[in-house]
Amino acid sequence: MQHSIAPITVNLTNIKTSFDFAKCFLFVALAFYVSSFGSAAISFVSVFLAIFAFTGKTPMRAFVTVFLIYLLVAGNPFIITAKPFLLGMARYVSIAAIAFKSYLYFYNHPKRQKIFNQAKGALIPLGIFVFIAICTSVLANWYLHISLLKATQFFVFVSSLILFRLSIDRESGEKLYVWCLAILAFIILSSLFHYLVNPYSVYYVDEWEPGKFINTDLFCGIIYHPQSLGLVAVFTIAHSFKLLFDSKSFSVKLLIFILCGISFYFITLTQSRTSLFAVVFLITSTSFKNIFFNNIADRNIAKRRRKNTLNFLSGGIFICILGLALKGKVILGFITELLFKYSTYRVSFTDLFYSRMNNINNSWEAFLASPIFGEGFGVEKSAKFIESAGLFTAPSEKCFIPTAILHELGIIGAVAFIYFLVSITIWASRYKHGNFIFLMYTFILINFGEYIIFSIGGAGCLGWLILSSSLSESN
Repeated sequence: MQHSIAPITVNLTNIKTSFDFAKCFLFVALAFYVSSFGSAAISFVSVFLAIFAFTGKTPMRAFVTVFLIYLLVAGNPFIITAKPFLLGMARYVSIAAIAFKSYLYFYNHPKRQKIFNQAKGALIPLGIFVFIAICTSVLANWYLHISLLKATQFFVFVSSLILFRLSIDRESGEKLYVWCLAILAFIILSSLFHYLVNPYSVYYVDEWEPGKFINTDLFCGIIYHPQSLGLVAVFTIAHSFKLLFDSKSFSVKLLIFILCGISFYFITLTQSRTSLFAVVFLITSTSFKNIFFNNIADRNIAKRRRKNTLNFLSGGIFICILGLALKGKVILGFITELLFKYSTYRVSFTDLFYSRMNNINNSWEAFLASPIFGEGFGVEKSAKFIESAGLFTAPSEKCFIPTAILHELGIIGAVAFIYFLVSITIWASRYKHGNFIFLMYTFILINFGEYIIFSIGGAGCLGWLILSSSLSESN
């Protein structure tokens, strides 16, 4: 017998839920405010969050801590440049807390076998992919210790998130959803405040030269880099989008619509085309599912979803037609500029990916040099990588996931990755985790511009946290 968790039905008009949201929002705001006072304050916040990660009966606080620490790092230029030791340690401690508490909670769960029977459809393909990635890395033998650590961290983190989400009850799932929504809403609303108060103060931090700030005409909000803000905006829409269709309250739908609208506008300001394509895919696929494949058991919810989706699409089409009628030339010019960023306005692969062609070519040349096994999981043979490589990790700069996978893992690893994607899609379909499927491929689309899917120490952790949270939506 198949087991699927009940869908969450977050009601933000409920006093208790509203109080939980406000409490989470203030907690996030306080963490950001205190950490802005410098090294000593960041050290205090880091120690507090590391302790906070191990508290509570479930792994939820560890989950929230990892989520929050990533955005604290991304949202504080001082942290990016100073790279405080305690915050770095807090991040690793909180990831370890998720793994430890998730495995322990699963092991002590009275329905452990039932949960494992459901989870194994995702865990086995994940394990096979990581095992093959480790094997190809061993054969490549380039900074092997970093490859092994990154591959192990990826498996432990993702597997513990899946077990965690499938182990907690419906009430805990709703609290998890509210926590994530509060954190993302804080980033978007704080960025909006920054945009309104000081719209011309736009910069991002050069990660390769700590302390150096680069002026740019792209919007970053309170995040240190426009690409990262685009990612946060995508996942804000992805995470809150379902409330547009499920909520009975007009005021909640209006607030979520405004939050999504601001996030979408920020994506256009960052000029992140892959984030824009990812959002269009998410809206299209979710709307299609809600209209034609809305086979949820509760017919009232199904009817409400279909009605709200049709209203949303009708309103969206009306706004597009009105905008084109009033400012058609300006809008089409902006779309053209965005699509052919820095290129010569020709419909070709080179022009569409002009801003990423250097990295794409480097990855392709690296693949041709080692086509079977690649260079190793999470590593590369570049001067920047060698210079920044430490004992435990080093950043690798790649874009465009097809060539990046071939670069790192070769043909064998690429086949294993495709097997993993197909298997986890079949698993999610079997247990009716529709939102998980759409969010996963939204996440994949983002990786066509910024290769972060395995970056558990960076932006990739945000993607997997939101993905695991979406398992609460079973329909």
